Amino acid sequence: MKNKIVLFSIPNYNVVYMPLAVPYLTGYLRSQGLDVIQKDLNILAYDFILSKKYLYRCLKKAKLQNNKKYQQIVENIEKAKEAMRDPEVYKNFDEFSKKKKILEKSFEIICKISKEALRIYGNTFKYEPREYYKKGRRISYKSREGLLESVRNKKDSIFYDFFKEQVIPFLKKEKPVLIGISVFSQTQLVVAFILSSLIKQSQINTKIVLGGNVITRISDILSRDDYLNRKLFSYIDFIIHHEGEIPTSELAKRLSTKNPEFDKIPKLIYKKKGKIIENLEFNITAISQIRTPDFNGFNINLHWTPSPIIGYLTRRGCPHYCAFCDTPFGYDGYYSLIERKTGKRFKIIKKSPAARVLPIDRVVKEIKYLKNRYKSKYFSFVDEELIASFLKIFCKKLIEEKVDIRWECFARMETEFKNKDFCKLIGKAGCMFLQFGLESVSQKVLDYENKLTKVSDYSLILKNTYESGIMNQAFFLVGTPSDNLFEAIKILTFLEEYGKYIYTIRPIIYETSKWSPNAFSAELKGLTIDKNTPDLDIHFDMWKERPKYGMSLQQARIFVKVLELWIRYRHKVNPVTRTYIYGQRLFIGPKLIREFSKIAKPKKIPKPAEKNVLEQFTRIFKKELKKIILISEERFISENIKKEYHNFESLAETEKTELVKKNTYLYNLENKRRLFFDKVYKLIKYRRSLTLDEILDFSRKLQKIDNSISY
Repeated sequence: MKNKIVLFSIPNYNVVYMPLAVPYLTGYLRSQGLDVIQKDLNILAYDFILSKKYLYRCLKKAKLQNNKKYQQIVENIEKAKEAMRDPEVYKNFDEFSKKKKILEKSFEIICKISKEALRIYGNTFKYEPREYYKKGRRISYKSREGLLESVRNKKDSIFYDFFKEQVIPFLKKEKPVLIGISVFSQTQLVVAFILSSLIKQSQINTKIVLGGNVITRISDILSRDDYLNRKLFSYIDFIIHHEGEIPTSELAKRLSTKNPEFDKIPKLIYKKKGKIIENLEFNITAISQIRTPDFNGFNINLHWTPSPIIGYLTRRGCPHYCAFCDTPFGYDGYYSLIERKTGKRFKIIKKSPAARVLPIDRVVKEIKYLKNRYKSKYFSFVDEELIASFLKIFCKKLIEEKVDIRWECFARMETEFKNKDFCKLIGKAGCMFLQFGLESVSQKVLDYENKLTKVSDYSLILKNTYESGIMNQAFFLVGTPSDNLFEAIKILTFLEEYGKYIYTIRPIIYETSKWSPNAFSAELKGLTIDKNTPDLDIHFDMWKERPKYGMSLQQARIFVKVLELWIRYRHKVNPVTRTYIYGQRLFIGPKLIREFSKIAKPKKIPKPAEKNVLEQFTRIFKKELKKIILISEERFISENIKKEYHNFESLAETEKTELVKKNTYLYNLENKRRLFFDKVYKLIKYRRSLTLDEILDFSRKLQKIDNSISY
């Protein structure tokens, strides 16, 4: 009998989508003749904690069993879950909203007995593990010390009962030789160690390996031979960073032998004789080694959709290198970043391009197979982006071969989308939902972040996709190193004019990703890394001090709240799109969303909260206006040169002179701006709060002035 391998996707994750990392790994391991059982513990955990039986247990524990409001929620919980899988309910906005509200309220009951937080707000799931304090010192769950505290207090976990009652008995029955746990979000790291500690506590004779995107991002810390890692490795046995097909297969085969040794297994970190060892052998997974994702073993009908949404990757790696992003780092082809930061030198087994792309014929063939295998025509392409050149050929192929699917993907604002026929082609091929990263409507900001898109293209692209029957989403990234309040505020003017062509608008506060170009050039970007950033945080805390050139965290937070006011009250489809959770929209489509938006009403923000946002914004707005008005020519030139030319002092005198001349000209050019700011400041100097309409009016006028200045 073969030794079994059990692979887990763990909470917390969106319950609309099936996780993809484990099915890809399962597909490869099974192709190697290994016996694999895989479980999506995320959807199973939600089904467990959102059950009538468990919720009544929570009410009893919280001494709320006689609360009629909560009793009603519990009595209706099973019907609410079923409604998320009923295509007919999706067509009735009021009915769907009521059922989703029951699910949202059920999380309140669970949190009554937990020191952790779990909730749905709008279309977002949020899980917040417990934070700890020692002698007034905060211990973050994003630190190794915090992980150890979480393990010591594992009974506080929302998922503890599920693990204890469902997962441990399953493992005792199956007796696997190896358990693999996939970790692809920061909060899952806590859950992974809690589950691992329970497995060890239960004395199941097995080995545990952690892998996944987040493990890769923190492998530089977890590979250190120190006290904290040795403690953590008492709950796990191995870590595999980057893509895991080859290392996991080799590890499983070695564990099947007597007295196995683990040297030379690529990307492996483990404890041997009390020391943490890292194998420096590194393989890059070849296209030929990537298998079709295998979802067999997942409870695919438990997700909150009428049919399962099948995930798929057409490539590994990203063809672009935006300064704010480190998404490509999780793939094999970007190992050199670890070498650059840590000084390690991996032993590359076989070199390969950083981004590896599947042939389109293979993609179409596998899509057909997955559609038939899992009886679903709904797909989510989870690539960082499907580039336009790929989309054109891919969509033609789908149409030619009559592959009837409905799908979503991420895309870049490429010039091809300005061609309406191109957008119609994508729509005809079944694309229903495109997510675009606009990031900013300031070309200066985009160029500084190496985004390689043009603001001048944005409006037409949004209009074309909208009119081609494609639901689009616009992400805005507020607070990048080159962003400032007056560049960000132009987003409001843009939304006033073109928001009617956008289905979903999502502003995000910028965080400096640990492996991003911005992090590697933090000093040059005017960023200060806070030395107290938790050691396992995948983002650096650079907000302790205000960046030299950008916004403070307070400014970014307040402006995002102003944006959210606009979205809530002035974006007509927002009440609908915030009700249906991302992929759920594939089951209603753009026509029904527009229809529902005529009857849906925005959820009002309490007046005191709205007033507080506008007052906070007014304070920072006046402060920034004054700063621009009072800036001297000398300081303006100095700051601009330092920002753009970090090597200024090493330049030839003639080049220095030219740069000073150029920035003197720019200072004089922006005089129109300063005069406008001065006028506005005098008008609002003694005002406590501006209205949203007044902020919009300023945004329009500033955009008009900036358009008239020939930079």
